[in-house]
Amino acid sequence: MVDLVPTGLANPTDAFTVFYGERNMWWVTVHCPGSSGHGSRFIENTAAEKLRKVLNSFLDFREKEKKR
Repeated sequence: MVDLVPTGLANPTDAFTVFYGERNMWWVTVHCPGSSGHGSRFIENTAAEKLRKVLNSFLDFREKEKKR
C-alpha cells in the first residue's frame, strides 16, 4: 500500500513525498561486530564503540539537515 496523502513532510513545491508502508524515508540495518567487553576493563574495538560512531554520524547528519 502506498500512502499518497502528504501528511509527513511539508514541501514548498508541487512535489509529493511518497512513503511505502511506515512513514519513514529510510530503513537502516546496522551490524557492528566487535570484541566483547566488561565494565571493569577497557577493551578496544567493541561493538558499542562502533555503534556509537554510527549513531553520532546519524545525529550529525540530522543536525545539519535541521540547520538547512
